[in-house]
Amino acid sequence: MAEAVFHAPKRKRRVYETYESPLPIPFGQDHGPQKEFKIFRAEMINNNVIVRNAEDIEQLYGNGYFGKGILSRSRPSFTISDPKVVAKWKDVKTNMPIITSKSLLHAGDKGPDHEYVLVEEEECAMSKREDAPNEELVQRKRLICRRNPYRIFEYLQLSLEEAFFLVYALGCLSIYYEKEPLTIVKLWKAFTVVQPTFRTTYMAYHYFRSKGWVPKVGLKYGTDLLLYRKGPPFYHASYSVITELVDDHFEGSLRRPFSWKSLAALSRVSVNVSKELMLCYLIKPSTMTDKEMESPECMKRIKVQEVILSRWVSSRERSDQDEL
Repeated sequence: MAEAVFHAPKRKRRVYETYESPLPIPFGQDHGPQKEFKIFRAEMINNNVIVRNAEDIEQLYGNGYFGKGILSRSRPSFTISDPKVVAKWKDVKTNMPIITSKSLLHAGDKGPDHEYVLVEEEECAMSKREDAPNEELVQRKRLICRRNPYRIFEYLQLSLEEAFFLVYALGCLSIYYEKEPLTIVKLWKAFTVVQPTFRTTYMAYHYFRSKGWVPKVGLKYGTDLLLYRKGPPFYHASYSVITELVDDHFEGSLRRPFSWKSLAALSRVSVNVSKELMLCYLIKPSTMTDKEMESPECMKRIKVQEVILSRWVSSRERSDQDEL
């Protein structure tokens, strides 16, 4: 069996932010009286874990890139229509403020302050022309300033793996369901009901996070996880990961049984987007019972084996031999 060759992560050309911290908790040199350990708050709504507080959103995403904005592709930066741009289209000059989701959140905290928008309204007026004996009904349009009745909030949505990692591994998140905090065991069971593959994917997520990677959902490329160095704003994903839970004899019903054809197709997709396909086997002892799997403490007995899958191209191999 050939040894896997490590390929350096591919850095993105345009990076518009600075790297702050790998985790939203103080540790190492950051740990001091100025930086206190903060417990963030999230809610479980319709089988989704949502963070509402603006400061918590900024801390969780800025330090470790946990979650994504529900109205954005990744970073919660959704912005509704800019009144200045709208006025420019209508050839009207105005000094109305730009309304963003962040400003709306802060406005909600202040209380009395309100956000205002430009609204086009029609008004009917009676006009009488000199050459016409009767009055005519004329509609006129004008821009007026009114208080915004629709307050758009953007929340941070955490994947189940991210949420459980923050609760179980870091202890910096508390998840509430119907105003009651959920314990670690209850979350483990609830997430398993919501997502039957949760135990397998979380074990892999926990493992790669502990190695310094930033795992994200790999559904776009037909895999379970994508592994980023530092975070999505800085590097392209290096690996597409398929996770499987097996016993120590590598037996048992596979979650995704592959044929050679489907495996080659998945490998080809990963290569075309400059990623390597990784099979992550989570090996549990044959003596481990289903009862033990009902607690996250079962991860202490799990072993991990990584397999890098690559296509062998005869023409490329021949050219490499000729160069030698």
